[in-house]
Amino acid sequence: MPRKPKKMPTGVRFRKGRYRIIYRGPDGSQVEESVGTVLEDAVAARKRRMREVRDGTWQPKGERRALTIRAYAATWLPERCKTIRSRVAEERWLRRYILPELGDVALEDLRPKDVARWVDGLRDRLSARSIRNAHGVLSAMLTMAVFEEHIPGNPAKGLPRGILPRKGRSTRPATTRAQTLTLLTHRSIDPSRRILYALAGLAGLRKGEAAGRRWRDIEERHGLRALRVESQYHDQPLKGAQDEDVAERIVPIHPELDAMLERWRVEWAQAYGRVPRPDDWLAPYSFKRLDEPRTDNAIGKALMRDLRRVGIDLGKGGGMHSLRRFFTTAALDGGADKDTLREITHRPKGDVLEDSYTRRAWDTLSRAVLCLALDRDEGAAVVALERKEG
Repeated sequence: MPRKPKKMPTGVRFRKGRYRIIYRGPDGSQVEESVGTVLEDAVAARKRRMREVRDGTWQPKGERRALTIRAYAATWLPERCKTIRSRVAEERWLRRYILPELGDVALEDLRPKDVARWVDGLRDRLSARSIRNAHGVLSAMLTMAVFEEHIPGNPAKGLPRGILPRKGRSTRPATTRAQTLTLLTHRSIDPSRRILYALAGLAGLRKGEAAGRRWRDIEERHGLRALRVESQYHDQPLKGAQDEDVAERIVPIHPELDAMLERWRVEWAQAYGRVPRPDDWLAPYSFKRLDEPRTDNAIGKALMRDLRRVGIDLGKGGGMHSLRRFFTTAALDGGADKDTLREITHRPKGDVLEDSYTRRAWDTLSRAVLCLALDRDEGAAVVALERKEG
């Protein structure tokens, strides 16, 4: 049983091991109610009740309905979808794994042990990475609930070590040189998709970053041209972005990619009936949806079809990220500096001095990209097939 504190906050009393809060109701009369055994919860509950009185949403205890996780999620998700990278993914974690187990629990009743039991129940159904993704969605929702003063703290944060499974190292494979060249040149693959694959395989872009590139992102520089990467999908923030200036990347355009882009500029006009404008997407969703970039789901499904079409099996976990892995692997094998290459493929890390004032020289970044060499002999079978089809 908790002991009475030496100093009690205003409007809080301690009786028989429980805290009680006192405030004025809408009619000015004094209201007193029991709120539990944690002082911080009592202080937060009093603030919440006083806010409800001010907002006109207060209800007597007998008529009050507890705000459940399901009810709060219904209001949180639409607002969340305005800022997150993937609306579909967030909704899926909620619908499949969070709400069935925790949806009917009142927000103020959820405790860290409840979250730990929920995590443990997912171990037989999901991988470690997926469990952490689902937990991240739950934690993000509860963080907003804390900000909106529905609960005093986030019970999903600060779980003891060992409750959340370790992600481990990714086992997603990298495409080989021959596989990459096939996806970039095979005539049975639509040119708009070949460009997306080239942005991953020759520039190291993530799926969403490739989908979110516009023609205006291509910039002239001395030596290699540049590709500005400051958003993904439909102008959504980059993965892990906290500050737009820090998150932005400038990627040197590999000569092979540059040649593909110039050919695609002509083919783009032929495919869509006009010359591409600066704000047009490099690879629009379709002829009828020129103002939309391709989605995560559309790219993933198209890649699976293209892989089957050209007879490539990437195995478990293979996808667009396999092309990105090819870029880093091939560049490192060609002698690229690891830290320089990381500045091309990831948002900058480190202190303010490193991020803002010591960005590597353009020539240094360009040399790292040029370490990636494509051996055309490895694609001889592909070239022969193209000649036969032609």
